[in-house]
Amino acid sequence: MENSAKKGRSNDMKDYQQALDWVHGLPPFSKRPGLERVRRLLDLLGNPQERLRFIHVAGTNGKGSVTTMCSSILREAGYRTGLYISPFVIDFRERFQIDGEMISKAEFTRLCQEVREGYETLRAQGILMNEYDVITALSLLYFHNHRCDIVCFEVGLGGLYDATNIIPPPEAAVIMKISYDHTAVLGDTLTAIAGEKAGIIKRGSVCVCYPDQEEEALAVIMEQCAQQGVPLILPNQSGIELKQEGLEGSSFCYDGQEYELALPGHHQVLNAVTAIETIRQLRDFQVSGEQLRRGLAKTTFPARMELLSQHPLLLLDGAHNANGVQALMQAVKKIEASPKIAVAGMLADKDYGAELALLSGAVDQLILTQVQSARAESLSRLQDAAQGHGYPVSVCEDLREAYELALKMAGADGLVVIFGSLFLASDLRRIILGKGKDC
Repeated sequence: MENSAKKGRSNDMKDYQQALDWVHGLPPFSKRPGLERVRRLLDLLGNPQERLRFIHVAGTNGKGSVTTMCSSILREAGYRTGLYISPFVIDFRERFQIDGEMISKAEFTRLCQEVREGYETLRAQGILMNEYDVITALSLLYFHNHRCDIVCFEVGLGGLYDATNIIPPPEAAVIMKISYDHTAVLGDTLTAIAGEKAGIIKRGSVCVCYPDQEEEALAVIMEQCAQQGVPLILPNQSGIELKQEGLEGSSFCYDGQEYELALPGHHQVLNAVTAIETIRQLRDFQVSGEQLRRGLAKTTFPARMELLSQHPLLLLDGAHNANGVQALMQAVKKIEASPKIAVAGMLADKDYGAELALLSGAVDQLILTQVQSARAESLSRLQDAAQGHGYPVSVCEDLREAYELALKMAGADGLVVIFGSLFLASDLRRIILGKGKDC
């Protein structure tokens, strides 16, 4: 017994870095999709998800923004609000937030130890957990321990078999813009992809859908709502009146009410009205019109058309699929600056050919740089894919050198826009702001 106790103590996590290393040492995904692994783990942890209430958000683009908007609004209304987002940009702990504050390093370490005990029990039974299973379970334990009134819960991948779908029927299931991404996992048609996303729609909930949804995807969402007996709410696009739009954000009217938004881009206005309608569906949560307006106005999110400099204009965006890049380039075309220099790096499992084609007519120069990820596409292949679209292409493997070259090319009156991968956005953001890496 004494030897066993000593062995147990030697496995204790001594600090945050050790806990983080353990989490990152787990496989990122499992070969078999399904919720049974995380269900077994949560059983060992006392099923904290059963005593929480949720807004559950899925989709290809915009789900992080809307999850964060809903969280900001509910905090403004005085509710203790949990926020779980995927992935992170600045710090791994930003995935787990309560009332706008990240989980502390000490609490993350302590909860990791608790979750690892359940992990080891299941591993002894031949059940192997992945990183996402573990951190999703940890987040639910965290939110339960702090008695959150409601949790804004972003899906990681898909929906039906995503670990977040272990929760009971949410107060609202939100389906954001659906387009092509992760096709090797979710399917190569909008019907198949929408079927995975719509898996979060459960009987006893209400579904809010992004207003500019493709018809093929909307048909699947409508069918799932009908099967589950769930009302479907579609924001009224004709009720949007844009007042002002620029790099500092937007102001607009929706159904006769005025709103301001710090997140730039027309797509964020559509995200905002989705968040507004989501909050309106919460039967047991009282949010005034003024609280809703203040919550929206206070919403910020790194690497979402984030303006980091004025001279030159410097935009950082995590766009990493065709739909996201299209929205970004539409905004870039409206900006009065010259020249416009793009810095990009992309992953091999993305449709980067389609993304690079969207730069035509929007930028004057592209600088390709290396994403720091095992999934990164080679610069030679990216360069081949970028040819023939009407803009010159340079290659600069080192991130800092690519950034400095872009600044030199843009001069004081130009624009630098960085996009293509959240890995790239995270690393370059640290370089630009002079912050070290702690993730």
